[in-house]
Amino acid sequence: IIANEKQLVIRRMPFLEQLLSNEITEIYQDRDGIIWLGTSEGVVRYDGYTAQTFRSDYKTPQLLTDNYIICFTEDEEKLWIGTVNGLNLLDKNTYQITPFPHKEIQSKSTGALLTDHQGFIWIASSTDLYRCTPDLSIIKPYNIYSSLPTKTAINSLYEDRKGNIWVLTWGNGLFKYSPDTDNFIHYPPIGNQNLPFNMLEDNDGRYWIITWGDGVWSFDPEQLSEK
Repeated sequence: IIANEKQLVIRRMPFLEQLLSNEITEIYQDRDGIIWLGTSEGVVRYDGYTAQTFRSDYKTPQLLTDNYIICFTEDEEKLWIGTVNGLNLLDKNTYQITPFPHKEIQSKSTGALLTDHQGFIWIASSTDLYRCTPDLSIIKPYNIYSSLPTKTAINSLYEDRKGNIWVLTWGNGLFKYSPDTDNFIHYPPIGNQNLPFNMLEDNDGRYWIITWGDGVWSFDPEQLSEK
């Protein structure tokens, strides 16, 4: 996309004809500047010149636990790939892909991933949340719904500039991680349906929350009491 005062020019990426699916589910740029696309038919790596696809098929039937990609994150050595059926790890030096070794995560859909400023990886696996180290050790599984009657899917994870970890859920609203208690604070509902989907902190420190069905909300956590 090229924008100036007079016009907005949108150009198709040159590798689109090479994609096995036009359904793009996620886009991620890693620390080396490589673009990774999640699609319904595998992972695409784009380095500015060529596109390379990783997917399970009859030649490599177990390359990925599922070809439907939902999310990405990374550590120093690995790209973490979340799918509708488990979590995969791609070695950025060898491009070897292995499944995440813990069965309780592999049996679920990975809805969101986040690498925080301390290097811990947060995994939203279906309705459950885990904090892991880059060496694949699970530090703790979190039951963020302990005070609520029902569990719902986690839509996204977000870290703000202060290092706060936020969890946005389907129907149960917004949570913030408290390092003091090593647990999560539940915030009051957002809109009528309480379906926050994505979150962003702008340059002035304002938070913006995109919801499903209730529009966009400006959010100031200092003015809200905790539930």
